[in-house]
Order: sequence, then structure tokens, then C-alpha cells
Amino acid sequence: MGLVDSHWFKGCGNETRGGGKFCAAAVVASVFVVTAALGAEPWTWTVEHPSPAPSSRFAHSMSYDAVRKVVVLFGGQANVPAGTGALNGETWELAGAVWSQKIVAGPGARGSQRSVFDSVRNRTVLFGGANLSTTFQDTWEWDGATWVERNVAGPSARGGQAMAFDSVRGVTVLFGGSTVQGTMRLDTWEWDGTTWALRAQTGPSGRTLSAMAFDEGRGVSVLFGGFSGTAVLGDTWEWNGAGWTQRFVAGPPARTMSAMVYDEKIGAVVLVGGRLSGGNDFADTWAWNGTEWREIGTSGGIKAAYHGLARDKSRDVIVRFGNQGSEFSAGTWKLNAPPCPSDLNGDRVVDDADFVIFLAAYNVMDCADAGMPADCPSDMNRDGVVDDSDFSVFVVGYDEMVCGGSV
Repeated sequence: MGLVDSHWFKGCGNETRGGGKFCAAAVVASVFVVTAALGAEPWTWTVEHPSPAPSSRFAHSMSYDAVRKVVVLFGGQANVPAGTGALNGETWELAGAVWSQKIVAGPGARGSQRSVFDSVRNRTVLFGGANLSTTFQDTWEWDGATWVERNVAGPSARGGQAMAFDSVRGVTVLFGGSTVQGTMRLDTWEWDGTTWALRAQTGPSGRTLSAMAFDEGRGVSVLFGGFSGTAVLGDTWEWNGAGWTQRFVAGPPARTMSAMVYDEKIGAVVLVGGRLSGGNDFADTWAWNGTEWREIGTSGGIKAAYHGLARDKSRDVIVRFGNQGSEFSAGTWKLNAPPCPSDLNGDRVVDDADFVIFLAAYNVMDCADAGMPADCPSDMNRDGVVDDSDFSVFVVGYDEMVCGGSV
């Protein structure tokens, strides 16, 4: 607990300010009523329709370049009703809400490749993928201007593999995948920017189109679900650089073609959508904090499978683009966290730093005062003053500490 615990307040204090008495008599009673609801509010999806933008597609790769602050999208297959649209080798970047196509040479047209951002070497790393007849085993890197093929030995040809960048050990982690003929892979590889190294051939069963993201807080890559060739899977695994550990927990229904990213603000990996079987797609959003899975929202009412997903840290949103299926989720979708008014510095945690901000505003009191921060964020009930009623709201969030919607 931080500087303030609402249980310490048993009645009105003796301090006076602004002609009134500082009073927190109602705080204790309100805490037990309201905190039960925190964490229960759903996250919500909103959609943008910028122009220009990539055409509707699926099986593309997406990752976030944290240095240039852009989402990088490559390739994919046109989403048409018959499901047999043309593959492409386009490179697009999303900066804020603006898409721009990069007219450059690079990997050939393909789908089911995977990409991650190497935050040590500041490169987007792309591996493999497939066209309608061939599975690739090439490694490419994008620096924002040029694609460079790294002609190195490594994983066998495959598409639909899971990939994540382990920022603690500075390596790209690759697991599984399959050939266009349906041969499932179960090997684990790591790329350090120079060499691919085979790290394991035991762990999760062979599969393709599973979801994986690196949990920066706990230092593990989290893998969920996929397709074994005969069954859709719903298991949770973690890779720590030395071995795989299965986590036997209840969670999302079995699925393939889902996507997952890490959200540092809530300290959890976030999984979006996926498919159980033909046409049976999901419109849900889940989060895993290392202990439990929790459903935190729906995919904007639109089912999503074989889509791209990236965590845009510059805008503090999760971005989703594309989809395979009859619901052509046109536009660029953003996942927005529930409101958290007590989080005055925007870090999704209500702690001592927020209390200091609130106290400064409380001492000024009048939102019209020149000494009050712009927009008077500490005025929780928007009545023009920061007083005891605002403190009652603030301290509920302070007692919970983690913002609603967190896991």
C-alpha cells in the first residue's frame, strides 16, 4: 500500500482548507461498495477508416517498431468471399492513424509469415510464410527503408509459426508452424541477429497458427492454442529460454488463427479472436497475467481470425487489422482500456505518484485557479472544485491500485 490507505480515515480531520474542513468520513464505506466493480469493465474496440490504407486481407504479419513509432504490416492474402484472393508482397506502415505504403523490393508475395521487432538491433525480423504451392524458409529484416535478406541456415521451410521477441535475452523466438503439405513442426529456434540456433524439440505438440507474445514483466514467451493437423488446441505454454512449461489453467476456448501481444500498462498478454472451425470465429478478447486468463472484452462485435495485431505504445492502444471470413472487419481497429479517472499520470496504476498530483489540486481547490493543471483532472465529478467528494472517488481507485480492466 502507498501513502494513503482509506482504512486509516475514521472521521473528519482537523485540517481546514478553502474555508472548509477536510473530511473523509464516507470513504471507508464507499470503498467496499465500489472496488468490487473495478476490473469488471470491458475493454472496447473502436474503428478508424483512414485513406489510403491496405486492402482487406488476412494471413499478413504485423509488428510495432518502437524506435520509429510505427506499426509495420507485410503481405497477406486478399479477403474475398471465396477465400482464394491473391497474395501480395506489400509493405505498409501505420504512424498514428495514418497508413503509408512503402514502394520497395523485399520478400515475395506470401501469407502466414511472422514478424517481430528486434528492440536490440532496431530491426523488424520476418521469417517464412507460404504461397499457394511453396513454403519459405527465408529470413528478412526491415529498417524502415530497406528489406535485407539474411542468407543464413535456420529453421526449415514453414508458415504459420509463432514468433516473439525476447527483449530480456535479446533474441527472436520461433516455434512450430507447418508446410503447405500439412507437415507440423514442433521445434523451437532463436535468432540473435546473426545466427539461428535450435533450442528445443520437446514441449508443445506440433502445431501451426498458434499465438505467441513475450511477457516483458515476467521474462517469458507465452504460447496459446493452434491447430495440430487434426484438432484445434486450447493449451497455454511458456518458454523461459531454457525450456517449455505448460500452464494447466482454465482460459479461452480452443482456437487457431488468433493473435496476441503484450500490454505493458496492465502487465499481461492480450489475445484477440481466432477460429474453432470453418466459419466458427470468435469476437472475444482475453488477457493472461501469468496466473489466470480473464476475458476483458469483445472484438468490437466483429469476429476476427487470421488478423494482424500490434501494441502501438505511442498511442497506448492495441491495433488490429484484417480478417478472414464473411465479416470483412474493414478499417483499422483500436482496443481501448476502460476509463480510470484516479490514474492521473496515465500509467494504468493508481499509486503514490497519483496521490501527489491529487493532493496538489486539492490544496488549490478551484479548477478556475491559475495554479490548477489544465482540464482539472482531479475534479472527479466535474463540479469545478476539487474537494472531499472527489477524494472519495480517488481513494477507491487508490485502494484498488490497478486500473479497472487490468488482470
